[in-house]
Amino acid sequence: MADNRTNPVVLRCHLDGDDVYAAAKQSLDFPVTGSEERLATKGWVYDRKLPKSSIACSTPGCAETHPPLLHAFRCPYFSRKNEQVQYFWALVCANCRFVKTPQEMEVDAQALKKFSRHNPHKPGDQPGTEVVSSPEISETPIGDVPQTQETADQPPGDIAPVTNDNPSSVNDGSEDSRTTTARAAKDGKSGDTSTNTTVNYVVAVFTMRPRWLRKHPDAAKFRIRVLSKKKFDQIAEGGDIKVLLKKRYRRWVKEEDIEEHKTKLAAWKAAIKKKKTLSAKKGKPVDLHLGKPSRRVYVFEMAPTVIDNSKFAKMNPLAPKDGTATCVYVGETCRSPTKRYKQHRSADHRARTKWGQKFFLPTFDEAFREDLLVEFQETGQSIRGLNTYEALKQELALREWLQKVGIAAYSN
Repeated sequence: MADNRTNPVVLRCHLDGDDVYAAAKQSLDFPVTGSEERLATKGWVYDRKLPKSSIACSTPGCAETHPPLLHAFRCPYFSRKNEQVQYFWALVCANCRFVKTPQEMEVDAQALKKFSRHNPHKPGDQPGTEVVSSPEISETPIGDVPQTQETADQPPGDIAPVTNDNPSSVNDGSEDSRTTTARAAKDGKSGDTSTNTTVNYVVAVFTMRPRWLRKHPDAAKFRIRVLSKKKFDQIAEGGDIKVLLKKRYRRWVKEEDIEEHKTKLAAWKAAIKKKKTLSAKKGKPVDLHLGKPSRRVYVFEMAPTVIDNSKFAKMNPLAPKDGTATCVYVGETCRSPTKRYKQHRSADHRARTKWGQKFFLPTFDEAFREDLLVEFQETGQSIRGLNTYEALKQELALREWLQKVGIAAYSN
């Protein structure tokens, strides 16, 4: 299958360029840490330092303690639709020294374009933006496309590339989701807005049964749900909603667009945003249950050999490979750490993971790093009593904090 390497402009950048970590080290003279697999591909170049008041860092505690100090990097890919070179973006914070994609930084890539000294939409004016006509070129990004898990603790699997037929939906690497019409979903069509990512979660709108609403007068008629892609597909294909969800649900609102995401956290963020927009549109309340505040985050130490795992290594590119790194797994659960550890290590439990079976230290007392949780909590962060959305956010914040203090950490 053809890819970006057949395009001379992109090929030149990727032959001469580095991954974002090497590019940041060379341009900014300090090492950076990141987790998005796209950042490990070749071809990243320094763009510019952003104005101080433009965008704030999303790393917990960074924006509150330091003035914004962000640097932009870009990586080219070729768009067959308009035969132009487009760009993925990355942001490096000079304070916390994390590198993130615009989606991780919670900003729109369009906001970066107005600050950039490079204009990819005026081909030929600057190096790297020439129009190149090549009908056999695919617009898949160079490098492996990350595969995510359908459940928070699903074991790692093989990474499979996913093709994309519309670069406008992923232009500049700002999105990890796609929005498609409910009608297209019902017909089994992906439409023209598919992205270059694996879809694991769907945000959809449902109505509640009148009898249930009469018994619960404070409830809203419309409710937003975050579902696994597998379960939503069963509903879209005509499965019994009372069995797949609960008897209180009446129907899936096909007239409202669905949103598809590769990570659970991204799906919940989209659901919260959709609640606001749909409520304004309907002119009436819309429900979104964030779950009971019964969840917590945890840290289990793993054997140093996990550094040879490709997924772990891509999330921790700066970790030493000589066996001296402290390697941990970060997760969130509604169970006790003891019970969750047993599930990870189990041979037959549905929540077992290859991480637990292959890499966790052999006993719970050895593996459970309560000391790291205490240190994280002392920074002002919460580790328990969290709803679903809060737990997912804290899982990410905990992993980033561990990487910042020099511990190689992995989370789904």
